[in-house]
Order: sequence, then C-alpha cells, then structure tokens
Amino acid sequence: MSATNMSATRRRVLVVDNDPVERDRVAGLLTAEGHAVRTAASTPEALEAAASFRPDVITLEMDLPSPGGTVFYARLRRSPALRETPVVVVSGVGPRPARLS
Repeated sequence: MSATNMSATRRRVLVVDNDPVERDRVAGLLTAEGHAVRTAASTPEALEAAASFRPDVITLEMDLPSPGGTVFYARLRRSPALRETPVVVVSGVGPRPARLS
C-alpha cells in the first residue's frame, strides 16, 4: 500500500499514554494525518474509551500507573468486541532485566 493510499484511509485511533506531552505529540501527529483520535491516560480510562470509541487501532505506552499497560492489554483481549483490535506498543520501557541473584 502506498503512502498516499494509507493517508487517504481515515482510522479511529486510541492513544494511551500517561505522559501528557507524549500523548499529545502522538495524537497531534495522527490528527494531522486526518485520523480521528481519542486519548486516555490510565488503564480504566483507556478501557472505557476503547468500549465507547471502538478504535481501529490502539497505541499503548506499557509503563502506565497501576494497573499498568499489561493489565490493559489482557483486559482488552478478553473483550469479544475488542479482542481483535491491533495494538501498537509505543514505549520507552525496554526489556526487564533478569532477576538479580
């Protein structure tokens, strides 16, 4: 698919990030490309937004405050209406270090 074809398709995107600067930056880039964007700063807020907005795709910062991004992802996958929604992880969180002994 060419870049022209991709930008011609308007998508509903849910941006989930607790950092307001990053959340607004990602939302702004997507809005500028013509996508309909909703944002959420926490797992409860994101689950509510996903249920009402029914996004085509979700960007997810994994390092959310408790309950974190992993909990959001697990709950999303248990929802029959949302389990097939693609999730793109956009995170500064790297691999967790091996347990120190």
